[in-house]
Amino acid sequence: DNISILVKKGFTGPDSLWFKNQSKKFILEKIQNKKNLIYNFIDYKEINNMVETHINNKKNKRLFIWSILYFEEFLNQNKF
Repeated sequence: DNISILVKKGFTGPDSLWFKNQSKKFILEKIQNKKNLIYNFIDYKEINNMVETHINNKKNKRLFIWSILYFEEFLNQNKF
């Protein structure tokens, strides 16, 4: 008898390469839209400074960017 053991694996957050190179244009289009709902809650300039810090390889801000994208999607889906 072959017994399969299922191992639950969690999803890890994006690594430092996410939101750079090919996805850079997508991220900038998404985050630099001043009409985004997130800007009712968070300062536009601060968010864009963090994104630029990441894109320019000064500091890895991938989890911050991931959170901002997720927050914007949540706001849109829940009609805020």
